[in-house]
Amino acid sequence: MHYSVKYKVFTLLTICLNFYSNCHTQTANKNFELPEAKLKTWFDTIAVLQNDSLKIQFNDSVISIFDTILDKKESFNYPFSSLIYVGKLISPDKLFRIINWNLPFENGTYKYYGYIQYNSKKTNSIKLYYLNDKSDDIENPKQAILTNENWFGALYYKIIKNSNGKTSYYTLLGWDGNNDFTSKKLIDILYFTQSEKPKFGKNIFKIQNERMKRVIFEYNNRAVLTLRYDEYLKMIVYEHLSPEKPSQINQFKFYAPDFSYDGLEFKNGKYIHHSAIDVHDHKKTDKKKLNYLKNRKKSFSF
Repeated sequence: MHYSVKYKVFTLLTICLNFYSNCHTQTANKNFELPEAKLKTWFDTIAVLQNDSLKIQFNDSVISIFDTILDKKESFNYPFSSLIYVGKLISPDKLFRIINWNLPFENGTYKYYGYIQYNSKKTNSIKLYYLNDKSDDIENPKQAILTNENWFGALYYKIIKNSNGKTSYYTLLGWDGNNDFTSKKLIDILYFTQSEKPKFGKNIFKIQNERMKRVIFEYNNRAVLTLRYDEYLKMIVYEHLSPEKPSQINQFKFYAPDFSYDGLEFKNGKYIHHSAIDVHDHKKTDKKKLNYLKNRKKSFSF
């Protein structure tokens, strides 16, 4: 076959495949457009409601719709872009996605809801795990190993993938409104068992002399705490919290950032704590990193 003929055949085949792919994608998207429209209506209604019981009723309708669509494989890449009150995070390796939202209540507390969509290679299907917020019932949450059935609820805004040998850990950064007096931010670890079930919490943190399975920061709810992953430093960077007075230690409604920074670096399967990252301390950090921190210090926020 002449080269130009081969090229034409190849081009035609490519066009046909693209057309089929686009048609398939459009058809799949249409399957979720109506549920998304219903979800948007429920979330928009919840956002303006003042009555807690009504919020819960509408939220039950939200859960019912998500239950019927999120286990479908095509839903994994569907953006749900109109759902502005819902977090949608995909892991860096596209192994799973977290769908996540909360309900604020009249007494200043929050309850969190969500799903993990696990893209199973074993079954070539989506395994769906409902996240059941049991924060109020978890004793000593910094030391607890949890599952999706007894989850420490939060709104996640960052997933970081770390590897130690053949084991993958996913570090989650999240926010919890907590109550009228304090807010929380947390660093949690998500990983999956051999049976592809999610678990939360891993004994890989050591801050000063305390070992823990997740890190929880509690502080005055009018303060803003920086907790973010710094791509340049390859480190989780956060503002150090302290009380207004020494007599207020462990009274977290008096805690606020004190304008110093600490960091957590993942190394050899553990998070190594770097205390008081000082922009003037040339002995601890190289000059290039110091200048970078100095320029970024005012811009850290979430």
